[in-house]
Amino acid sequence: VKTMMSKRTLIIACCVVTGMLSQFSLQPIFSPDGTEPRDRLTQVQNIHLFVAVGSGPDNVILRNALRDTWIQDLKGQNDIRVDYRVFVDPNATSLLDASQEDMVEMPIAGGYQHFAKRAFYQFQYAVEHYNFDYYLRVDDDGYLCTDGLIRELQRNVPHHKFFWGKYFCQEGRRVADENFMLFSRDMIDLFLRMENGFAMGPPSSTFAALFAMWQPFLDLTEVWDDRGRIDAQQSYTTEFMHTKKLTGTPTELKNFCESHIWAHHVKSVDTIRALHAHHTLWNETVFLQARDGLVSNQICHGRVFKNIFSPQKTSLRGGNFPKLLK
Repeated sequence: VKTMMSKRTLIIACCVVTGMLSQFSLQPIFSPDGTEPRDRLTQVQNIHLFVAVGSGPDNVILRNALRDTWIQDLKGQNDIRVDYRVFVDPNATSLLDASQEDMVEMPIAGGYQHFAKRAFYQFQYAVEHYNFDYYLRVDDDGYLCTDGLIRELQRNVPHHKFFWGKYFCQEGRRVADENFMLFSRDMIDLFLRMENGFAMGPPSSTFAALFAMWQPFLDLTEVWDDRGRIDAQQSYTTEFMHTKKLTGTPTELKNFCESHIWAHHVKSVDTIRALHAHHTLWNETVFLQARDGLVSNQICHGRVFKNIFSPQKTSLRGGNFPKLLK
């Protein structure tokens, strides 16, 4: 009798566990805000590029300027399918925003903390809502030259294990610029699998710093170090794009996107609007000549990192970068 009871108990236990596992495995994926389940198979959109725009809570005027300029260009082009979202802090959506449908409030504290958490939230949002080939992350204080970006994606851009950014393989330093980080889709999937299994560093760690620390384990096959066409804080390529007032001449504004992909820390909304107004014709010949400055690497070689989070502040703010061994 005891044997029969034991077998019966075992069978019941197995059925219970099987039921639990089947319930778990069939559980629908929830939207990032946790409000309702989403069916990825029926609700995702097929696109080539997803652009995640990080925006400060008070940057309404800046967000509206982007919507009127390069975001409008992204939405209006027909060569490849593109979509975007503006990611903001909790309760940051304003009635003054020209659009609220393109905004996603993240349930994560803002400020110069939790950079990695915000990055992973944006990754998760993208994979739950879109089936995309490439993922680009930028901030709201910048200008994206959409013509050049789309032309590059139409060329022989790698589809797997690919990263495109600035200053990734510099001697003695392996940290990419935090802005304009473009990845192939498989890298985003890999990051999400790594989120709970790899060291995340202190809250002040930028995602770029984490990316540098993880780099030896990512099995990247190609890295584009686009130093000349990404006008960012690791060696600005222009002055007029970063002044507090509009100082660029019509010629400078017109020619910027012929030789650049992205500008970060564009402090003047007038500069953003004026650049878009002057940029009417695009010269692919000049753009391809500027491409000569791009460095294509298989991977950053060298010894494994030491003291990747020293100093403690790894944000690009203040110029503090983790120094790495050569």
